[in-house]
Amino acid sequence: MFDLKTFLPVDICKCKIRRTLWLLKKNMLPFVLLKLVIILVVFSHDAFSMNNLTNAGLVAYMQQDYKRALTFLSQAVKENPYDADALYYFANTLVKLHRVETAEKYYRKVIEISPDSVFAEYSLQALYDIHNYKTSIRLPYDSLLLKGSKLYTSENSYIHNIVENPPIIRWDKLTMPLKVYINEPHFKEHESYIRDAFDQWSDMSDGLVDYQVVTSVNNAHIVVHWRKNLLSDFKNDFYGYVAPEIEGNELIKYHIYLQEYGRDGKLLDPVRARAAAMHQVGHSLGITYHSDSEKDIMYVEPLEPRITRRDLSTLNLIYAFDPDISNFQEALEIKTKKEAEEEND
Repeated sequence: MFDLKTFLPVDICKCKIRRTLWLLKKNMLPFVLLKLVIILVVFSHDAFSMNNLTNAGLVAYMQQDYKRALTFLSQAVKENPYDADALYYFANTLVKLHRVETAEKYYRKVIEISPDSVFAEYSLQALYDIHNYKTSIRLPYDSLLLKGSKLYTSENSYIHNIVENPPIIRWDKLTMPLKVYINEPHFKEHESYIRDAFDQWSDMSDGLVDYQVVTSVNNAHIVVHWRKNLLSDFKNDFYGYVAPEIEGNELIKYHIYLQEYGRDGKLLDPVRARAAAMHQVGHSLGITYHSDSEKDIMYVEPLEPRITRRDLSTLNLIYAFDPDISNFQEALEIKTKKEAEEEND
């Protein structure tokens, strides 16, 4: 598991102010002062001579004129190969121009020459991002990169909440569709809510996650339970929770527990019941931590049963990362069986 403090797109420049605010909340004053200095250096270009190649490259970069930025920054790196600032933004520019292999070399160079700098920190994060995109099974790296500029970013997901709160727990993609066993609810309509929740996650993720309902609990990946008095154990209105069944680093099962009745003894209204089902299914698929936006279905108390773009982006990123805990053994058996069948054909 890599030490990724917050997920950032490969273009880090525009995230400095946002990250500084996050550091302020963490009371990391020394780092905050350093970040503020860097922000001033990056954005106060008038304080420097425009003859400076690095500054000229930064201006072009901020204007999204990446070809012109490449011209200036490549010359700056050539004249001063130990300028971590120039090397870092040169690498960023290469990524923007889809020259990823070359960019990796310069990110590593930043870490080598200035290991304690903020540029080294961001370079390390960029290398992790590139690695996870490259090793993604679902889409080739170039496709993910193009999507990543708008979709798979810290702005359009809450992936940082997951990677800041390890372990990453998710199912192996080879074991899709997941087998789901649904116990009989006290109120028959609630079964349709949980089925619809799985349908929504499957359809909206374009099949990244998929499921099938089974009639035996023995081999099920996810088991759905119903409770009349779940709320009695919690101070707040809490309509469900999940409990993973884990042995070592093997994910055996996920148990979903859903409330059917409110504190007043009446059945939950359909909106709350559907939102609770959709929320807990999201947890069982791998979104182990909550969103900080009340618009998302994975907010701690979702307002309506609606999966957002941020929810989907977060799920995609989770399945691009290597998990700490997964059904590794089951996936290995499936892979081995497929290889044997291909050899016999």
